Amino acid sequence: MVGVFKRARLRRWLAAYASRDGERHRSNVHGIIVHMELTTGLQGVKTAAGLVRSLRDAMKQPDFKAEEWSGRISEVYDYIADSKDALVDAKDEIADLKEQVAELEAALTFKQSMKFASGAYWTKDGGPYCQLCWEHDGKAIGMLRAALAATTYSSAQQPEGADARFSCNYHREIIVMLPASIGAFRKKVMADES
Repeated sequence: MVGVFKRARLRRWLAAYASRDGERHRSNVHGIIVHMELTTGLQGVKTAAGLVRSLRDAMKQPDFKAEEWSGRISEVYDYIADSKDALVDAKDEIADLKEQVAELEAALTFKQSMKFASGAYWTKDGGPYCQLCWEHDGKAIGMLRAALAATTYSSAQQPEGADARFSCNYHREIIVMLPASIGAFRKKVMADES
């Protein structure tokens, strides 16, 4: 029983360490905690099974005294309860890790779907996204349609048929000239890049 409590204390310490030291160590600590909770739970079940086996063997003896074994039964119950708690914690931790994996896979899929064209990034369902926001911060920040200014753009900056100006809220210096029909342009970009 002492080992179970030491492991629980170590698990709490590791969780505190992970939250104090930030996200960079969290994945390693999660793996340790899940392994430890599973190990704790399985060890408790193994110990409880051994105690039950001893009780069963003792009950077969003609000189069996129930009062001697009543404390052992409560010990078995404690091992089973601690094992259940450890396995429930491990189950919750595994569910959290699966959720994190799903989020990372979705982010990777989104990242792979980004295509660069006409000074901005595009996806099948969205765009234009600011080039600087995506390349420097890894954030897909949508560019906003702005009123056309009396500024003249060189032919290199202005794609054929461009009649709408888009800019980033965070990087005002980024201005992209695009056709007014963004949906048709997005389809063309995604078809060209495929």
